[in-house]
Amino acid sequence: MKWCGVKNGKLMSLCVANQFDIILTIDKNMIHQQNIDKYPVTIAVFNSSTSKIEELLLFIPSFVKQINHFAKPKAYIIEK
Repeated sequence: MKWCGVKNGKLMSLCVANQFDIILTIDKNMIHQQNIDKYPVTIAVFNSSTSKIEELLLFIPSFVKQINHFAKPKAYIIEK
C-alpha cells in the first residue's frame, strides 16, 4: 500500500480509513504513544525482540487462538 515510513498516528488513521480490523506489529511503543480509544481498530503486538520471519512465525499459533476474542479499540500483547 506504499505506507513504508508512515508514522504511527498517520498509520492508525490510514488503517481506519481503509477499514482495517487489526493492526499487527512488533512496535511495543505504539500502544503507549497513541490514543488507542480514538481509533476503531485492534492492535496486536507480537512480543518479539526481532523482525526475523523465523521468529515471528512462532507467534502465529497464539495469535490465531486469540483473534476471535479481540475487541476494538483495544491492544493485545501476543506471546509465543
